[in-house]
Amino acid sequence: MPVLNLSKLQTRAIFTGVLNKPQPEPDAPLPKRAIFFLLIGDMLERLAFLKAEQRTLILQATQSLFDDPDVCKECLKQLVFADGKYCTWTGQSSFTDLESGEQAELNHPPMETIAYNLDELYRRGVLLIEKRNGFHAKKSPAGSVDE
Repeated sequence: MPVLNLSKLQTRAIFTGVLNKPQPEPDAPLPKRAIFFLLIGDMLERLAFLKAEQRTLILQATQSLFDDPDVCKECLKQLVFADGKYCTWTGQSSFTDLESGEQAELNHPPMETIAYNLDELYRRGVLLIEKRNGFHAKKSPAGSVDE
């Protein structure tokens, strides 16, 4: 997908290491789950405060957004960073310490939080992909030269 800034190796790592699937052929249609995690991986890659291993941890840990039946399928899916050291997402009751990977309870409310709406990330990403592939191009009312 030319919309993403992920390298071929990063894309392959998402398929094999996160989705546990072989990388599909270049023209093969992708399921929603694969697009969702490719877009999240791309977003995480753009966050300068994250290290590569933290991005991998987040991608692997957020599988519950699709795999856990207790996570609300109709509710807003969010990814939240707190105080530059912790991360949580929809369905989690605690934070993940981004230095150790362990679950953590915060003693005090975080001073700084950054939240990402993953549903909107998916919607906009798919729209951009569709536009790049010409699915939303306006057709001229005059018709084509062949007509």
